[in-house]
Amino acid sequence: MTESGPGIVFGRHLHTAIGDFEKDRDRHKRRALALKLSTSALGAAATILLGWQNPGGLANTFKNAALILTSLVTLFAAYDAFFEPRKLWVRETFVLNSLRDLRRQWEIAVATGHAGPEQVVAFSDAFHAILKKSLNEWITGKQDAKS
Repeated sequence: MTESGPGIVFGRHLHTAIGDFEKDRDRHKRRALALKLSTSALGAAATILLGWQNPGGLANTFKNAALILTSLVTLFAAYDAFFEPRKLWVRETFVLNSLRDLRRQWEIAVATGHAGPEQVVAFSDAFHAILKKSLNEWITGKQDAKS
C-alpha cells in the first residue's frame, strides 16, 4: 500500500522537522563547545598576561591585553548564560531522537499497510505532542531562569 495524500503530507512535515532539529542541534553543539573552550582559553591567557613581568613599556601593553581578554571572557560567559547553547543542544537532541523514533514507527506503518487516515491523525498528534513538550520545557526553563 502506498501512502495516502495526508500520509505524504505528514511524512514531509516529519522529514522537515527532523532536518531542522538536526541542523539546530549541531549548531548549538558547536557553539557550546566553542564558548566553553573560548572562555577557558581566554581566562588562561589573561592569567598569564597578568602574571607576566616585563620591564619597560610592554608591561602596560600586557596589562591592557589582559583587561581586554578578561572582558571577552565576561561577554562569552554572558552569552552562554543568556542563550544556553548546551541546554538547547541537549533539548534538540532529545526532540530529534523522539522524532526519529516516530519516523521509524511511521515507516513501519506505511510498509505494513497500516497508514490509513486514522493512523495519520494519530501520528500527527504524536508529532505535535513531541514539539509541544519541547516548547513547554523550553518556556519552563526560561521562566525558572528569570526567578
